[in-house]
Amino acid sequence: MPIDDLITRSLRIETCYGSMRPAKVVGLDGRGPRPGGLRNAPLKMLGLAGPLGTRSGVFADVPDIFYGNPNDECVWNAIPAAAPEAIVIALATAQEMALTLTTGYEGEGGKAMNYQSLGDNFDGQGMSFGLIQWNFGQNTLGPLLLKMLNADATAFEACFGKGTDFATLKTALEGSKQADQLAWTAAAIKTNRLAWQSAFRAVGANDTFNRIQREQAAGQYHPIVVNSVESLRGISPDLLKTIEFRSYAALFDTAVQQNGTVAAAAAIKARVTKEKPTTQIELLKIAVTERARKANDRWVADCMSRRLGLLAGEAVKATEHEITATRNNPGFSLIASYGTANVAGF
Repeated sequence: MPIDDLITRSLRIETCYGSMRPAKVVGLDGRGPRPGGLRNAPLKMLGLAGPLGTRSGVFADVPDIFYGNPNDECVWNAIPAAAPEAIVIALATAQEMALTLTTGYEGEGGKAMNYQSLGDNFDGQGMSFGLIQWNFGQNTLGPLLLKMLNADATAFEACFGKGTDFATLKTALEGSKQADQLAWTAAAIKTNRLAWQSAFRAVGANDTFNRIQREQAAGQYHPIVVNSVESLRGISPDLLKTIEFRSYAALFDTAVQQNGTVAAAAAIKARVTKEKPTTQIELLKIAVTERARKANDRWVADCMSRRLGLLAGEAVKATEHEITATRNNPGFSLIASYGTANVAGF
């Protein structure tokens, strides 16, 4: 499902048609606690702006996504005008948007949400494939492919044509034999690279298998984000009572590339104690910077540029160990539009 459809379904802000004063955030299903006879009424969309559209006319100054009740009745007593509730993004939506941003870095050719992204053994991991470049070397690709095989064995086998030695791969996957998976990959790339490429392009074109990729990414990395949040709350609880989307996106990307921030907790705490950040974004800049510095010298600037860019919503130049990186991302507009929205579930 396109990101903008998910956002449209998850950010439901009631407004009074006319003065456009925000009232309340409601749930994913378009229903929510509303006064009187409106309590169970579905909402109708009055307008949409943000990444997909342009505000105009009467909608020029309203929130990015806004709804009114079916009778265009005002609901101002739902919340005081002076203190409107913050926009809240459903967790599933935040995960989808964070995945879009991370795949904007990880995907082949810088293409976001590239299910067919494929790399050979250039990094010593056998091969890498999919949205976030699962690989055999770190034993992340085998479990993913096994889920696909179990979901639809016929369709999965059909992706592997002549010259791919599918029987050997199937045995290696079902037996969870990492060494055999690596050996199959090396042989496939060496003896019939085109057939190997064609097979995984076909896997990445299957809707069922692509759903498995999305579920695997969320299930694999969200718990690491939670661990990072808990670690940072132990250092600065007052700044993390809620989690902004830009913070979630940066921590999700850290989870994918560096397995979270916990390994740098001591360095983060030392800087927080010294610098005393007063905002969540200041804290997160410290956290992702110190975690980046724990990477191999070759990759520190890359890690730093990625995460600081997600927090800023634009490319950020970083230089460490005489290596400079400036990572751009096709999804930065998501940060510009929804970076300060809170993520549900925290």
